[in-house]
Amino acid sequence: MRTRLTLILIAAFVLCGCRSAVYDALETFGVEKRDVLVNRVGAARNAQEAAKEQFASALEQFRSVVDVDATDLERLYDRLNRERQRSESRAGAVRDRIDTVEQVAEDLFDEWENELARISHDGGCIGAVSE
Repeated sequence: MRTRLTLILIAAFVLCGCRSAVYDALETFGVEKRDVLVNRVGAARNAQEAAKEQFASALEQFRSVVDVDATDLERLYDRLNRERQRSESRAGAVRDRIDTVEQVAEDLFDEWENELARISHDGGCIGAVSE
């Protein structure tokens, strides 16, 4: 349920184009950027695995063509072409997932850099009591 809510929120805000608003909204529900990053890495891994399986299926289809009658060639070509298109689609999904992983990672690192700069500007230690 939480993952579904997270995905809905992400999709809604991504369509609006305001990533910081997405992160702020997610944080109000207790979902940190690092959690978003972990989820996106997992989704990218799953997309990559699906693409790998699709490519393997396409390879199997190709191997079945080796000893083909000329009359069956057109049917086999069509089947192989569909497999190729599915493979390209899966590869595109992997690229899209990788892009989302990179984006949230960049945002997280930007946040960390800003926090480090603020810590440096404020005089050093986190949790230090100022007098």
